Amino acid sequence: MAIAKTLVCTLVSFGLIVVAATRGYGQHLADLKSDPTEAIRLVAPSMFFAVSAGAIGKISVAMTLLHVLTVRWQRMLTWCFIVTASIVIGGSAIFVWVAVWKQQLVEICKTRGWVFAFVIFGAAWSILTDFAFAILPWRFVCQLHRKRAERISLALAMSFGIVSGATAIAKMTQIDCKDFERDIIHDSVPIVIWTFAEAVGIIIAASAPILRFLCNPDDRAAI
Repeated sequence: MAIAKTLVCTLVSFGLIVVAATRGYGQHLADLKSDPTEAIRLVAPSMFFAVSAGAIGKISVAMTLLHVLTVRWQRMLTWCFIVTASIVIGGSAIFVWVAVWKQQLVEICKTRGWVFAFVIFGAAWSILTDFAFAILPWRFVCQLHRKRAERISLALAMSFGIVSGATAIAKMTQIDCKDFERDIIHDSVPIVIWTFAEAVGIIIAASAPILRFLCNPDDRAAI
């Protein structure tokens, strides 16, 4: 169900960006013949749904981990990341929606540094969560009584969240308040693209079909 919600949020976000592009999003302000407000107000909910898709996808990955992790501290750490990521990333999504909708990104960067810092922190915590969820199952996989090649393939499948984390790092490198001051309609496009890439990466990590195999009780008995 969580994967389905993640996919729906991603598709809604993508659809809004497509409509925004028909209203001039992605072009230089100097080339626009109409008011960019409509395009910007389509980007606002689009980014909200894209960030929400990433958060929901992480919860889906975490739920899978809780099915296979048996060590208490690993389960507690997973729950810790579930709660904190939901709060931090969800808060960031709301801040982004409000700031973009009201066209106050430049003002926030200049006068409300704590809001911008919170959004950056949310992105950084998202990266940490991706890498943590990718590393946590390795101990379980290594203890399976299976061939080495099979254990490696399972570990790689469960660690696909690293790709999502890498795209989030690429997104963070694109965040610059100076871009918002110069030409937000055009210069914010890379951030949007990397946000979509991060959401798609977490969908793949959460829906890897090989994870069904790890949830089989016979695998736990093999440890």
